[in-house]
Amino acid sequence: MLCDDGRVIGIIDWSDVRVGDPALDLSWCLNGTPPEFGEAVVRTYGADARMRERSLFYHQLGPWYEVVYGLETGQERFVRSGVDGVRARLPKRAASPS
Repeated sequence: MLCDDGRVIGIIDWSDVRVGDPALDLSWCLNGTPPEFGEAVVRTYGADARMRERSLFYHQLGPWYEVVYGLETGQERFVRSGVDGVRARLPKRAASPS
């Protein structure tokens, strides 16, 4: 929304509007910000444990958008950066016994 002096004066990005899982909308707010901010969002929106779990899943896979963009536009740097981002966000696996 575009605002001026406290009034809504326009709405942009209607091409992205759809009915979907609110956990996707909250994924960055709950997982990519300082914990205090995330907790404030949880309290404000009433996010339960299931929504928080789904939002973490979406956050972990978020860099795939960058991979897809890189593939669609032939820009290898975005593919590499996106894959690195996915790897950084995924849970660390325990070392397997030798």
